Amino acid sequence: MLPTVAGAERVGRQIVAYSWATAAASVALWPVATSWLYGASAVVLGAALLVRAHALHDRTRQGLPPESMGLFRWSTRYLALLFGALALDVLLLA
Repeated sequence: MLPTVAGAERVGRQIVAYSWATAAASVALWPVATSWLYGASAVVLGAALLVRAHALHDRTRQGLPPESMGLFRWSTRYLALLFGALALDVLLLA
């Protein structure tokens, strides 16, 4: 709904900012309560999330359609894979 009251450029910037916050929060859990398995997963998945968020932002800056459903689908996969890595970390390495 935000694109109806704010421009695509602003929405793209906010998506990138929230993606950085999400990736940082995921990696921040690593040294506190998890092992290398979760940490590596958080870094790789977070990097993939950031690449997709920046790609979406680049498309909006170029005036192209943002294709935001692709990022939405990836974000749900990101969370599922991250929680799966956390579960495996606890089950296998705790």
